[in-house]
Amino acid sequence: MPLRMRSAKPARVTLNDPRPRAPAAARPSRRCRLAPTMMASIGQVSTNPALRHGNFEEAQRSGNWVRQGGDAGMMTMEGTVDKTALLLALTAGAAAVAWQQIYTGAMGVAAVMSVTQGAGMVGLGLALATCFKPHWAPKTTPLYAVAKGLALGGSSAFLEMMYPGLVVQTLCLTFGTLFTLLAGYRTRLLQVTEGFRSTVYMASGGFFVGMMGMMLMRMCGVNVPFMSGGPIGMVIALVSVALAASNLLLDFDMIENSSYRGMPKWMEWYSGFSLLVTLIWMYTSILRLLMMMRGGDE
Repeated sequence: MPLRMRSAKPARVTLNDPRPRAPAAARPSRRCRLAPTMMASIGQVSTNPALRHGNFEEAQRSGNWVRQGGDAGMMTMEGTVDKTALLLALTAGAAAVAWQQIYTGAMGVAAVMSVTQGAGMVGLGLALATCFKPHWAPKTTPLYAVAKGLALGGSSAFLEMMYPGLVVQTLCLTFGTLFTLLAGYRTRLLQVTEGFRSTVYMASGGFFVGMMGMMLMRMCGVNVPFMSGGPIGMVIALVSVALAASNLLLDFDMIENSSYRGMPKWMEWYSGFSLLVTLIWMYTSILRLLMMMRGGDE
């Protein structure tokens, strides 16, 4: 009986793909592939202006995204805490320098006021640059902290001379509120729900629109009593403090979720920047509230 030769199975013809395929070890992990989607939604999670106006999609295309697998180039909670502590130290150090210049008389009042106003303008420019170019945060955020420290240190020193003990009280209330909210969030006594997030978002948006409108009216020469002292002014300052505290909770929630979802490493600096913005907002609101309670109107 003749043997039947088994014919070989014809090879499968495929079109050649001109794009080289990366080895499996070099391909981004699923965590990296999901991160851009999560990153694009950060602005919808927090009402902090720094987080809502960040151009995250542009930053993703800029080439600063994670290119390799692993966690070396990704955001972590520990890294965010370290960056935030460094920024607070820079702000406090710059504020101490401006404070010392006033109390020791090393610079004249006019010179200190010029430096304070100039630092405030520089800080505003750096804040806008960081908001719209978030991947610049590792470079712009430390400069922002120094500029805001100089501005706050100079203005706070002048107010302290007018109202002794005002700055110490403001600092105690600001950081006391910060650590209390952080403890409540970590122990889950305070939870960020969708309803809470939506309420804070709408309230913050309405508050900023109203404040901008009153500021424009005042710049046009219209007398706006709500911007000065009195019961209504104190209520507005109190609302500002409450909104700043609420935004701190949203920032905690955003940072915790982002650290678990593979955000890029520079988001640690940007998260520290957003927390610093909210803390400065709270500090200035409490400072104004306490000043009005002592009879000040500006």
